[in-house]
Amino acid sequence: MSTSIPAEFVPYFTGEKVDESSLQPTIIKLNSIFIGLVVSTTALRFWVRFHMLQSGGLDDSEYPASHSDVHMLIFLAVLLLIAVVFSLFLSTSALVGETFGLGIHLWNLGDGSPTSILSSLAKIVKSLYGCYLSYTTSITFTKLSIISTYVRFFPKGLARKANFALGIVILLFWISSIFSIIFQCVPAQAAWNYSVKGKCYPIKKFFLSLSTFNVITDILLCLLPVPLLWSLQMPKVQRAVVCLLFCMGTL
Repeated sequence: MSTSIPAEFVPYFTGEKVDESSLQPTIIKLNSIFIGLVVSTTALRFWVRFHMLQSGGLDDSEYPASHSDVHMLIFLAVLLLIAVVFSLFLSTSALVGETFGLGIHLWNLGDGSPTSILSSLAKIVKSLYGCYLSYTTSITFTKLSIISTYVRFFPKGLARKANFALGIVILLFWISSIFSIIFQCVPAQAAWNYSVKGKCYPIKKFFLSLSTFNVITDILLCLLPVPLLWSLQMPKVQRAVVCLLFCMGTL
């Protein structure tokens, strides 16, 4: 990883120019808000499922759930909890990074000396590893939870197979993402230890491909249920509205 300083930034390191602008307040506010949202919505979800609807069975029907339904619901709950845990770890990692200086300019890290800057930067990079790994894991298990819900309701056939196929693709992409993030530098410690010689690839390119993949799978997840919804015994207008509401998830 290169440690050279672009010429336009040199005056800030030498003290000729001053820029103490910071994104740290934004980091704290946004992550605090989302931690609150994740905890409250997840708690509400389980409250409705296991407390308010307990008289109707775990599958929300009028009849007691079968063993297979119970097992599926437990599986769905586990997938959701994994997604929630890593979502919280994502925000926690960002907040930890903020305490090390994430959100402020490099020249304002530590006491401004090269040693102090590199020391703070190493801690920030490690916290970002937590963010990167949590980000891709949380999104993956959220998608797997949605796919598992589809599998529970979809009849046997092409739609069911398509869900399984999409789930496998998402899972394989997650595994490859984990390795890509951990080994963005070879050896891995070269990412935060600048005394170690190593080869690194631009992490931005990886996240661009990751974002593209997430957008495509989001669209597919919204479109997959449309044929099933359209086959419901409802007036066409109502079916169109239901499909439209479902497809709004693409936003």
